Amino acid sequence: MIAVEHMVLAAAALGYGSCWVGAFNENRVKRILKVPENLTVVALLPVGVPDENPPAKPEKIFQGSVLQGILWNSARDVIANLFFVQFFSVP
Repeated sequence: MIAVEHMVLAAAALGYGSCWVGAFNENRVKRILKVPENLTVVALLPVGVPDENPPAKPEKIFQGSVLQGILWNSARDVIANLFFVQFFSVP
């Protein structure tokens, strides 16, 4: 996936717009693009010339109750339970 993000950045540097698509029907994409069955399609990256340069949208600030629920939620799991350290052969 890092390679796709590098393509997004390269396209932007050249003045192109892109949109990383990860939700699609892989079998249909493979059929339309004539991708061999032994390959897997993990992302689509349409690239094109932007139609316009829209103004930046104003930054949205979380409401206090939402932010408070995220930061001070006692039901959050400890970080060690969220990652698979042994999976990456880390001692």
